[in-house]
Amino acid sequence: MSKIEVCGHRILVKISEEEVNLNLKPGEIFKDGNIIHAATGMVLERDAKFDKEARAAQQGYVVGMGPEAYDIKSGKWCEIGDRVFFTRYSGKEIKGEWVGEPGVCYIILNDDDILAVIKN
Repeated sequence: MSKIEVCGHRILVKISEEEVNLNLKPGEIFKDGNIIHAATGMVLERDAKFDKEARAAQQGYVVGMGPEAYDIKSGKWCEIGDRVFFTRYSGKEIKGEWVGEPGVCYIILNDDDILAVIKN
């Protein structure tokens, strides 16, 4: 359970380190919140471009919902535990380090930023 409680019509989506890693360049690894060049072991600075590309993954797991999320007649579009696609670059990023969870990224979205639920 996350230490983040969302308000209103917001949805909290968790993006795992594995999904963030999909945006690394060849020869780079992600460890302890840093990008590391695999061949040299040199720590590379994590810049705004990397963070923006990581968020472009556009998918994650719903881990929280505000009390007013989907407070409409048509019902809920997603529920806690669902894997979802969301609008690219939407929402507010919360770094896992801020809540004691390094290697994890959270995105707070409006409920209407959810585009689809991925069914298995």
